[in-house]
Amino acid sequence: MFKIGVISDTHWGSLAQANTAVNKLLHSVFADVDAIIHAGDMLHPDVDMDLAFAPYEFYAVRGNMDEPCAQIPLKRMLKLCGVNIGVIHGWGSGSNIETNAASEFDLKNIDILIYGHSHSPACHVKNQTLFFNPGSATERRRAPYHSVGLIQIGATDPLSAAGQEGNKSELRPLKQKKTWEVQARQVLHLGAQKQVVAEIINIDAFSEIV
Repeated sequence: MFKIGVISDTHWGSLAQANTAVNKLLHSVFADVDAIIHAGDMLHPDVDMDLAFAPYEFYAVRGNMDEPCAQIPLKRMLKLCGVNIGVIHGWGSGSNIETNAASEFDLKNIDILIYGHSHSPACHVKNQTLFFNPGSATERRRAPYHSVGLIQIGATDPLSAAGQEGNKSELRPLKQKKTWEVQARQVLHLGAQKQVVAEIINIDAFSEIV
């Protein structure tokens, strides 16, 4: 099992604020992740260079609020545990942000498209591609809660493969886990041997820290 923590639109104003938030996540929702992906708008330019995310694999893209940085691309392609992942911040209104983000990639070669910008969580499959927006951990705006995401890549669960398809784009509480709630879950089957389980996590229980 390979587990990825996904975060976006944190808008950290200082490195100290970022370190506090990351530390809280790494000791809670992200405690057992293998890698972390940030979909842009970190805001503070030193976050990517800092050791806040160590010892985890850390991948970020630049958001519209981020300063230009040679080490942080506008978009990127990742291959983690055999799964092709496109990452971009996105642009435009909530009604077309997903279309805009998708236009930057060849979706035939992508299993997961991760984007941000809207501060609104999304978790659904379209044409065998998982579209995933973790929402914002710090500025929910019109979203009903602050959120981050978890993506697990592993062997196919026989019970899930038998017909449990996840909850598509519907966002509603599924279970209680410690101090956070899983608001949505989507399962993507990649052949007979591998599956991706994506979850939107409501972190309002400690959003004042994050």
